[in-house]
Amino acid sequence: VIALAKGKRDRWSQSVRGVAAVLTVASVVFVADATSAVDLKQLRLSIAHMASSSISFVQDPIDAVVAVYDGLRELAQLRADNQRMLAEIAELSKWQSRAVLLADENAQLSELAKIVRGDAGLLLTVPKVIHSNGPFGKSVLVNIDGKGPLPEGVAARTSKGLIGRVHASGVNDARILMINDATSRVPARFGDDYVGIVSGTSWGGLVLFAVEGKTQPMVGDFLVTRSLEAMLPADIPIGLIEDVLGDGKWSVRPLANLDDPKFVQFISQQNAKVSTERQ
Repeated sequence: VIALAKGKRDRWSQSVRGVAAVLTVASVVFVADATSAVDLKQLRLSIAHMASSSISFVQDPIDAVVAVYDGLRELAQLRADNQRMLAEIAELSKWQSRAVLLADENAQLSELAKIVRGDAGLLLTVPKVIHSNGPFGKSVLVNIDGKGPLPEGVAARTSKGLIGRVHASGVNDARILMINDATSRVPARFGDDYVGIVSGTSWGGLVLFAVEGKTQPMVGDFLVTRSLEAMLPADIPIGLIEDVLGDGKWSVRPLANLDDPKFVQFISQQNAKVSTERQ
């Protein structure tokens, strides 16, 4: 603004001279009008032209100052709007983080609500498993927080169905051999009283084989566990017959999530043998 004012110094001087000229001309007009010595119409046009030039000399720097002021005011308003929007974005980010946490908690509570009601055979429930390398292709660790050791062979299940059996346990943790491990064998029942064996495969799938009797399972048949040596509880869901493989084998689709099981329950029957095998 100061630079603009300095740059217009000459024009301000011209404005002052213009005003003085207007006053001079006005006095001349007054005298001329009194004496009728000049053409007043032409004189008035000349005076109007000179006055407009003088006014523009005064008005131009004022307009420039007003324009700069308006620009600064708009800039300040934009800055205030930006600060307000940044604050709103930060608040929305906090709400988004809270929403993610609440969604995770809701998912866990939803799974917890599906847990099968405990009975005399329920030993404990753990919220999640730990994926860890072990002696088997498909096995996981669970933290049992000083409640061990668990008996060998204890069934491990989720709200959906069987996931495996305890292979070995210590005081604070236990290893579960998953039902889709190639070495896993689970006695199963389908239909009324038809039985067979569900085994894991080298590719992590499930197959039913060794079916007793002439009755053959059909696609869609529901498989559950059958009690064996007072160890494995009966009627725990395993999966559904998915396809006929031939040679007395059928592929089985597990009901439980075997990749990342949540809220695992350990269920046993009486007279179980406690495992002290090292994991």
